[in-house]
Amino acid sequence: MSIQRGEIYFVNLNPVQGREQAGKRPVLVLSIDAINRLPLVVTVIVGTKGENIQRDYPTNVRVSTADSGLPMETVFLCFQIRSLDSKRFPKQVVTVIVGTKGENIQRDYPTNVRVSTADSGLPMKTVFLCFQIRSLDSKRFPKHPAGLLSEEVMARVEATTRYCLGL
Repeated sequence: MSIQRGEIYFVNLNPVQGREQAGKRPVLVLSIDAINRLPLVVTVIVGTKGENIQRDYPTNVRVSTADSGLPMETVFLCFQIRSLDSKRFPKQVVTVIVGTKGENIQRDYPTNVRVSTADSGLPMKTVFLCFQIRSLDSKRFPKHPAGLLSEEVMARVEATTRYCLGL
């Protein structure tokens, strides 16, 4: 059984920090099936009970029980995008590629963007894994960035991320 785009699972999102959604929650699989079949991670949008969100916002999608098959109305928080290890999903065991040093990933994939030290300002060649998306509380960030990408390189990262999400 493979996880597929559009499916909804209840997964435990702990541990978290700050305002990140915690506990066992519905998640909507956003990543494309080609990514979901690989031993990587699954990109999801986090949901919450409809009763928790009284007002509709442009960043949320309210889904009825009839449309989702879930036991309650659910609001998917489209700004809460996370990449989860497949081990969080029921009956799934997959190995995750760890690390983003350029030397750790020898082959270029359509889901990755390899960036030189000159382009990033980082002390090492870096491979950005565009299927690894997560909403983070701002308290996780240090006061100063470690590097900065040019608009040209950012456009490559954005295009690759859209590929990973099927957009």
